[in-house]
Amino acid sequence: MKFSTAIIAVCIATTIFFGRVSTAHANDQAELLFDCKMRDAVRVLFIGNSFTYYNSLPLTLAALVMDSKTQPPVTVAQIVWGGAHLQEHYKKGGARKTIAQDGPWTYVVLQEQSHTPIVLPDEFLTSVQQFDYDIKKVRAMTVLYETWADKAAPEDQSALTAAYTKAANQARALLVPVGDAFAKCSREHAEINLYNPDGKHPSREGTYLAACVFYAKLFGRTPVGLPSDLTLYDQDTKQNLKLFELPAATARTLQQIAFSVASSR
Repeated sequence: MKFSTAIIAVCIATTIFFGRVSTAHANDQAELLFDCKMRDAVRVLFIGNSFTYYNSLPLTLAALVMDSKTQPPVTVAQIVWGGAHLQEHYKKGGARKTIAQDGPWTYVVLQEQSHTPIVLPDEFLTSVQQFDYDIKKVRAMTVLYETWADKAAPEDQSALTAAYTKAANQARALLVPVGDAFAKCSREHAEINLYNPDGKHPSREGTYLAACVFYAKLFGRTPVGLPSDLTLYDQDTKQNLKLFELPAATARTLQQIAFSVASSR
């Protein structure tokens, strides 16, 4: 894969963005986080903000896929900066350029700023439609990353779900119902904290849950039984890079919730 925007890392990111922003995030640059360097790879581009780069959702998904040993391999990239709206991504142009020139992509994931689908629904729908045109033009699939309500306002989830569902139906896009999985886990397993102390961003458990929902929807397989100790193999250094580890029982509960929600939507 040859990126026209800056390549931050090849094979695996030397710096993993666990809850912080690099200067590249503000410059509309594409970051190649993990490249398995295989022709049959599923290639996933994430476009969004901190709900994507916190704990590195793309790398967490890549680790689940590569550790499963039953999936096609995966390459993941992202274009992200804190608080970004999809309309900002569209107007800046870097995301559109990456979609058009740096593929081929299998999936392009769109993640809107957390409250925009509710407070600016027309902007959200327009942004999805605009990106969907560019994505379909290169024969990739549009994926909508349904996010979650703030911890202090769980009642907002129904509106978020409705907004993402409407956008997905209009664009005939694949919906990944992460927000619904958060809601189910919070109702049924309050002992598992899915949020960072700010009550907005995901904890590692939250990111793991999100990655399991993506795994189920993108690959059509259950995440139940996947590792709770996430690593990625760096082909350059010939070493395993550890991302993070969850207690096995917690990981299994999150896997089961993810598959249940993914199978029902």
